[in-house]
Amino acid sequence: MARIAMQRNVKIEFHGFFRYYIPSPNFPRFMDAFTYIAQCIGGDIKIYVNNFEITFKDNYAVVLAKVLNDLCMYLNEKQELMKNEFE
Repeated sequence: MARIAMQRNVKIEFHGFFRYYIPSPNFPRFMDAFTYIAQCIGGDIKIYVNNFEITFKDNYAVVLAKVLNDLCMYLNEKQELMKNEFE
């Protein structure tokens, strides 16, 4: 969809991360952990995965649409390979 809309970046809200977060006594919620990290680092958090930048802001991450496209293609290929193994 991002490619059709000619978007360069995609904004992903943190709600998607809540499901996968494993709570700890010091950080019972995902946002507790993220807020702590953001305070330690200060400002926006930028990480690089395979030379692609992901920027974490207040309640969302910004990712290049190409990175998401490549990831989806990779996962689709992986799924097809696994499907063929079990047939």
